Amino acid sequence: MVNNIKLLSKYQAAKYLSIRKERIDEFIEKGKIGFIEIGKRKKISVMELENFIKSNSEKINPLSPKPKDIESLINRYKNEVETTSEDIDQLFKKLKEKK
Repeated sequence: MVNNIKLLSKYQAAKYLSIRKERIDEFIEKGKIGFIEIGKRKKISVMELENFIKSNSEKINPLSPKPKDIESLINRYKNEVETTSEDIDQLFKKLKEKK
């Protein structure tokens, strides 16, 4: 529990989640990740990041049908989360990288 109290910089939080710092900024702006302001700096607790991971983790239901094409993936993604055209562009980039 003591480790959960540890505060991280936005850069350290991004590293903890294996994402870019800009994504941390987006999550903070959207209210998805809470922070503590110390002076002009925003600090994020490890506990906040762990809660973020738990609340955003997806479990695959082996009985549910698998999306067969990119269109169905995008539609599923749009329905599950609030998206912007930038989010969709990032999704396409990820799909292209996996090829």
